[in-house]
Amino acid sequence: MTEKEGRAPQEPARSPAKIRADHEPLQVLASDTLALQGDVQRLVTFLNRSLKDDGYIFGLRLAEDGRYFLTIYKA
Repeated sequence: MTEKEGRAPQEPARSPAKIRADHEPLQVLASDTLALQGDVQRLVTFLNRSLKDDGYIFGLRLAEDGRYFLTIYKA
């Protein structure tokens, strides 16, 4: 924190990371935006651990409106 301003200095804005994959894209089986509560991340982790040997991957991201965007992939 700087004494003169009374607040912490801001970090410079970062540009989004570029992601590059050296594999085939995953096939999207289904996706939906859902209003969920509770241990949502834990549920997705459970599904991923339970079904990865069958070739399913579950993705979860938080939408801007506070709902969750769930995607099911086939690897």
